[in-house]
Amino acid sequence: MASSHNPTLARPSSQSSERPTLRKHSTGFSSTTTAVSPTSLSSVELKELHLPGQSSQAPAGKAALVGRDDLHSIGALRLLPTSSLITKEILENDANFAPESRIDVVRVCCQGWSWVEDQNDDQIEAAVQTILRCPCGKPKFLAFMIFLEHHDKAMYGNQASVSHKTALSMFDKFGIHSMFLPRILGFPDYWSAFPSEQSDGGVCASYEFYCQHPRWAQTSRYDKTKHRSPCSVHLHYNPSRKLTTYLVSSSRSEDWVASIKQTLIQPRMTSIEHASILREVTESPFALHAIISGLAFSQSQEFVRSVREKLMLQIRKVNDYSELTKDVMDTTPLENTMRNRAMLENITKELHLVSQTADTGIANADMSLKLCQKMLNAYMRLSDIQGKASKTHAFRSTEDALRYTLESMKCQKDWLISYKARKDTAMNFVFNMVTQQDSAANVDIAFKMAKDSSSMNAITILTMIFLPGTFVGGIFSSEVFDISTDGRPSVNALFWPLLGLCLTLNVITIMLWYNRVALAKLSGRISMLLGRKKDRAKNESPV
Repeated sequence: MASSHNPTLARPSSQSSERPTLRKHSTGFSSTTTAVSPTSLSSVELKELHLPGQSSQAPAGKAALVGRDDLHSIGALRLLPTSSLITKEILENDANFAPESRIDVVRVCCQGWSWVEDQNDDQIEAAVQTILRCPCGKPKFLAFMIFLEHHDKAMYGNQASVSHKTALSMFDKFGIHSMFLPRILGFPDYWSAFPSEQSDGGVCASYEFYCQHPRWAQTSRYDKTKHRSPCSVHLHYNPSRKLTTYLVSSSRSEDWVASIKQTLIQPRMTSIEHASILREVTESPFALHAIISGLAFSQSQEFVRSVREKLMLQIRKVNDYSELTKDVMDTTPLENTMRNRAMLENITKELHLVSQTADTGIANADMSLKLCQKMLNAYMRLSDIQGKASKTHAFRSTEDALRYTLESMKCQKDWLISYKARKDTAMNFVFNMVTQQDSAANVDIAFKMAKDSSSMNAITILTMIFLPGTFVGGIFSSEVFDISTDGRPSVNALFWPLLGLCLTLNVITIMLWYNRVALAKLSGRISMLLGRKKDRAKNESPV
């Protein structure tokens, strides 16, 4: 795995009188010599930001931060989302950081262990100095639990519970990659878990691994909870000091930190079990990564359980509905269809929601599988670097935990895929029932229309029987016929106009019916012409 530079976050102050030391970095492209000042970033003024590969000509009296690097490395680093401009924008926005730090600090060394909450800047600095000044050569562990709270003016909508000064001090003292800076603030980046190795003279000087865990708290079609943020975890391991440092950033509204604390400090845990967990955390750098991955797997189990319960509830409704309507459909299909249409619509809607939730879970499972595989590969790489030191029980336990999480996530994905397939089966069954009910309703309507048609035929026959008599009676009841005094009928002057008018109206009616299509086209053209004329008059009228 190619090593990479650690981007510098700030430039040392010109007041620093210490002579910069030269540290040689070995990269995958070339070896470069970098001038680095030991001045802490927490005590300097932030003025410029540089990434590896950016040449910087420092003014007189100031050390150059980064020397000339390979052009390929420059191009690759410029494609990263944490360019110098973004990093500068993050650090210059005061809303991104709390005025005073309030984080949890976990410390394990030869002097004992502690988990202390709501630590301020001075207390954090004291904990860091205790670890760095520890004289023993035993493995040490230090973790910072940073909380995110919603802030409208923050760059990513979240304010970290660490102050600006302490954040810079952490990045400087522990050599944390600047790519992790936006992730501290809750920038979503689930897809780019990455390891980073720094070498000094062919020997590993530090090893980093960063990742974000998918959010399994969303168990509905869309997340109705505002201001959620992902859990970002950064590991930095220093082999020479045997120091493992973690930065964990998550929302206060979620239980990541509380779950980690409960795992490390269980009330029913014996002293021997507690000592064993602490030994694994200190001796195996990826132990806390494995613990957090296990917590993410527990969240996925709750997610899968929620999907299963929602799916089974709808399947039970479908089964109950099919049993209820099996006999009724044959007797009163139309009434039964209209009565239960709302129930079927609700079942269909709920099944769609289950499908969308399952799709979210499948996507999360895919991301978790990629994350677990990358984490396992990074762990194996660190094991190769450590050599014999990685043959301990702590390393083997970490590897077993990572492999278990990887295989379990595969099973979770398979379960979600199978639930979605069962949803499709239930949905098809509902559609088939709706189709059958519609067909039964259509048959019922056709049967009733046939009965109505028979009645209309009878009425038509009766009308045809009495129509001639009605016509004759109407003619003779009119005043066009007169009866003379001697009793003989005669026709008056109104007979011929009546006959001519009737024949004319009949001819006009027959012609209009025969030319009905042409008349419809003519009517459409006239309407279009009138509409154009009206629009032209409207446009020409003065405003």
